[in-house]
Amino acid sequence: MRRLSSTTPLRSSLKQKLESSIHGSWATAFLSEFLGNSGHFLILKSLADIAIYGLINYLTDPTEYLLVGAMLIQTLYLSRSAPSRLLGNLIGVSLYTLIDFPVDGLGFFEAPSHAVFWGFSLAIALLQSTRYSSPKWVVWCAPGGRTPPKGFQRRDSYN
Repeated sequence: MRRLSSTTPLRSSLKQKLESSIHGSWATAFLSEFLGNSGHFLILKSLADIAIYGLINYLTDPTEYLLVGAMLIQTLYLSRSAPSRLLGNLIGVSLYTLIDFPVDGLGFFEAPSHAVFWGFSLAIALLQSTRYSSPKWVVWCAPGGRTPPKGFQRRDSYN
């Protein structure tokens, strides 16, 4: 039987389908990252702004669209394979600050939502960076944390 070379379209297609079924598609990774991490602040800030200022003011404020764009860029970066979690989680807040600071001036740092955005982004960046770079034996309590090593027994399961 003739062996297929590694460059044949059939092998390439099968490899791509196998990797997609194991790791999920790019769209799945993007949506998972956006809904599970990068979009949290965007969604909460949007809901708060709509509740405080009203839907019309929210929809007519150009900085809200800048925030959406910044968070989509962050999601795009973090949804690829092996991103830097520390730097990746600071993309959205950094882009938003660079774009909105010239509009708001020094008043940018006086807005509570901007301070919360920076604090939230820094906390998530540090936590995720630590989580993803920690040794395999470290067990995280957060949802989606790594599974314990073989033979590990939780304290609450002792008799």
